[in-house]
Amino acid sequence: MLEDVLFGILYGLLIAARALWKEESPDSFGDMIQYLSLRCDVVTDWGDQDTVKERFWQVVTSEPNRIDFSKGRKFLLPLPPIEKESHLLPFLYMKAENAGNEWCWRLYVLLFVLAANGGEPQGVAIRFESPEKCFDSSEQDNLGAHDFFHAQFCQAVDGIRLNSPSWMPENQPSFFLKAKGDKEFDLFFNMIVSLYSWKQAPKLTREYLTSQLKKSQLDFLRAHVNQDLLGTIEI
Repeated sequence: MLEDVLFGILYGLLIAARALWKEESPDSFGDMIQYLSLRCDVVTDWGDQDTVKERFWQVVTSEPNRIDFSKGRKFLLPLPPIEKESHLLPFLYMKAENAGNEWCWRLYVLLFVLAANGGEPQGVAIRFESPEKCFDSSEQDNLGAHDFFHAQFCQAVDGIRLNSPSWMPENQPSFFLKAKGDKEFDLFFNMIVSLYSWKQAPKLTREYLTSQLKKSQLDFLRAHVNQDLLGTIEI
């Protein structure tokens, strides 16, 4: 069920990106898609939902209980424009695995800007991540520097060139997020609220992210989001 709900949300994001970038800055978005498509598998329009779903799982599922956007040519999902920051072109790249008792997530938001002189785009990435020990069971007794749900900056993402400033930090600071391990979609909606604000996140969620979900999937989603966050995004 989790994978089906996740796909429905990601498909809703794809619909939102296509619709809202047409209104915002279609030329810039198209140029960025063209640039990235030479380096990655960028989802733009794969047809109807069933076709997209089939290809999506072929691309990102390397084994049961694992979701990996690095499979193949690397996989990027366009995100909707960010209000008042429409010069930023956002894309999502992610990895997740079921560690037995809970899912462990790494959600990367890549933010690009086009170069005015036609040079290579520049960018920065923000990683939204589960606690460190979620990924390494051998470290269960050692509390790491990032052993909590957090976000932090990245200069590179699995070989995808961002051309970030060399001085940009990658380890600290890290930003505490309000999420729980047994609420599998908390981290995802922390990301949505962080990008799109308390004001825009509910509208985006209501009109796009949950629009593709069946009632049983909506019920599952509500049961796997922290109640405080659930009220904010209005699922």
